[in-house]
Amino acid sequence: MPSVQINVEMKDLLKAMDFTMKSAMPRIVAEAMTKTAFKAQDAVRANLSKKYTLRSKNFMERSINIKKAKAADFFKNSLHSEVRSGQKFMVLHELGKDKTIPGKRLAIPMNDLLKRNPRSATGKIRNRWLPKALLKNKRKAGKTKTGRERTQRFRHYVVGGSNTAFLVREDTKSERIEYLYTFVKKATIKKTFGFERTVVFHAAANYVRQFEKAYKKILARFT
Repeated sequence: MPSVQINVEMKDLLKAMDFTMKSAMPRIVAEAMTKTAFKAQDAVRANLSKKYTLRSKNFMERSINIKKAKAADFFKNSLHSEVRSGQKFMVLHELGKDKTIPGKRLAIPMNDLLKRNPRSATGKIRNRWLPKALLKNKRKAGKTKTGRERTQRFRHYVVGGSNTAFLVREDTKSERIEYLYTFVKKATIKKTFGFERTVVFHAAANYVRQFEKAYKKILARFT
């Protein structure tokens, strides 16, 4: 995922600093960068629930993490903090790309399936509602105690052509057909995350304020 890196040109300023300031400045800048990263992290997390239906809110929020700035990197000219997303699939939502699976088709749940609440608490489709499980047709008709053949009520099968196909569920009693999945070669993921835009905005809005706070706090320790 994108990361925001704040660089501060300190060469000329360092020449004019006394020993106390040279000792304090790495800590001041590092703390300001880290606090700024926390502010941006909070903003990204807040946007998640606004833009997406989160079935596991804590899981997604925890995936937005930061890398703290280290004062020791100040004189190496590599001092920076980062805001990152730990979920690779969110790259698709940030950049907007086509999702494909080599040699296979994507199974996309349709409204008839979603009405049945097929997902677990973590947002995954429960095993019994996966296409593979449905097509196995585990519910055998069998026979009654008197030896009569039972009529299998539900049948699952795939219909469609080479480009798009559907997994349907047929109720043989009511003759109702539900469309559970559509199988496609690729799906277009829209650019909806706005991760980089959010982080850049809040970094620009908060860094100076955080620097001033860190300056007063840390310099007080040296006086």
